Amino acid sequence: MAFSIKRWGVGTLLGAWTGYWVALGAVSLAPFLKWVWDVNRIPGAHGSASLTAGDAGVVLTAIKDGVTVYTGVAPLTDVALWIAGPPLVLWLAWLILRPSRDDAAALHAPSRYDALPDAARSGWAQPITPTSTPVERRDRRGS
Repeated sequence: MAFSIKRWGVGTLLGAWTGYWVALGAVSLAPFLKWVWDVNRIPGAHGSASLTAGDAGVVLTAIKDGVTVYTGVAPLTDVALWIAGPPLVLWLAWLILRPSRDDAAALHAPSRYDALPDAARSGWAQPITPTSTPVERRDRRGS
């Protein structure tokens, strides 16, 4: 089956967004996380890691033994566009390319069925037939 956004449901779209955000975080934060890992795993090493957001944007800093070993700076607009831009474009493409409600209803319309199907018609059992005659009901108040 070929790749088609037309067949995606909401769950698939949300899964694609989640996969994008995980990949974005892994690629963009990998150097910083490497330094944080090294600072925490090397015996006798002292250091700190920080993430700040301010006028300069988002700033990641890793310090080991009083020396800055990693600094990363990104403007807030760039960070916002990287986080929201591609998922928004994917959502718009999904909205534009998916079939209309009438077309979707025609494509996925189930065959005619009864709310309570007859067991014999569906082949699951024999139809129920009465085994005795109905009993007459006597009104005891009037007797």
